[in-house]
Amino acid sequence: MPYTIKKEGSQHCVYKKDTNEKVKCHSSAKEAQAHLGALESNVQETMAEIERIVLEKGGPVLLGIAVTNRPALPLPPMRIVDIDGKRYIKTPFLRAGVFEDPRYGRLIFNQAVFDAMLKNFENGASYFGVSLDLRHKPELGALAWYSKDHGGFIKKEYDPEYGTLLVGYGVPTGQDAIELIEKGKYIYASVDFHPNYKNPLVKKLSTDDLVELADTDLVSLEEIMSDVTIAQAELDALKEQAKKAEQVEDLEAKLAELESQVAKEVEEKEAVQEEAEELEEKVTKLEADLKSYRKEEDDTDVPEAVRVQLEQQNEEINRLKKEALASRVDALIEKAKARRDEEGKGHSPILLEIARSAMLGETIEAGEEKVIRLESVDPASLASYSRKAWELLLEVLPGQVQFETKTETSEPTENPLNADKTYGKDVIDAFWADM
Repeated sequence: MPYTIKKEGSQHCVYKKDTNEKVKCHSSAKEAQAHLGALESNVQETMAEIERIVLEKGGPVLLGIAVTNRPALPLPPMRIVDIDGKRYIKTPFLRAGVFEDPRYGRLIFNQAVFDAMLKNFENGASYFGVSLDLRHKPELGALAWYSKDHGGFIKKEYDPEYGTLLVGYGVPTGQDAIELIEKGKYIYASVDFHPNYKNPLVKKLSTDDLVELADTDLVSLEEIMSDVTIAQAELDALKEQAKKAEQVEDLEAKLAELESQVAKEVEEKEAVQEEAEELEEKVTKLEADLKSYRKEEDDTDVPEAVRVQLEQQNEEINRLKKEALASRVDALIEKAKARRDEEGKGHSPILLEIARSAMLGETIEAGEEKVIRLESVDPASLASYSRKAWELLLEVLPGQVQFETKTETSEPTENPLNADKTYGKDVIDAFWADM
């Protein structure tokens, strides 16, 4: 019995056994005994009513099971067992008792409820089968199947520590599923079920949300309905938590995608760098061969065929030099393009384009009236080209570092550098050191 009577002086008081909480005191033992009987009767009636509600219409239906390491309800761990030479994942689903769901109130699991679950399972109420899944998401794939057509089964068992249990024996879908259990990556199970699959107003429940109740918590049906009404706020909070969890999963997926893209870009840049080094090695070898031929040419008369070959090799060397330079410049530009400061800002596209053209000695177009060309490779032309290119770059650079004052002609631009830092030669040298 969940209640008891204690005598205190001339008073006879009714107490709850579990909490030793005083319920009420009476002047006579007869009145106290009558009160105790009423309380016990009320508990039994409440239990019977909860069972009736659970079993009405279609009754409870198992929908699926998910692996977990933080079960809400204490249960024995999952384990791999051999039965008649066949391996199963033995999975404790539920244990007998009275529990409360934050959305739908109190539920009871006893012999009658377990029998109803087994009957609905055997009759295929969940036509899609009952599987062991990851994170309550069957779309991620099943680790095991408990349905008969897959070779699994479910039955009642008694455990001396946990009492009556509903236990599933699932057929693993692969060795990886067995290793997850054997190596302890996942230890417990959490069940998704429907308390009454013919009632469209009730969504599926999860044992993650259930809280076990003692008999003394079952006072009256009116109190149960009051708890269910009050639980709407808890339901809203749970929905908000679920929404945030989904947002976190989305962010994690996006982060993984970005990390994959970064790894791919790094791999591509390394490939460009290797290609440039190979081209440089080839150029060095061809130049050495060419010097050898030229030395022979100075010492002897070279046949026309050899002279043509030398010219072709010279052209090939020049072509490879251009390709090597282009590869090196592309690698530098890609690194500069990917660079970000602490605020996530980087170089402007026009600055990168001017820098690329200047490093390659290509024509730089800065508007219809301003075209910078490298006319020849003599020192004067090189100096003129370099001066004009830097002049154009300096026109683009204002706005890269934030100052307290500005000129009358300066345009508002985003500041891609940190205004609190000075970027000197040491910073620049460190940035390009690994190129």
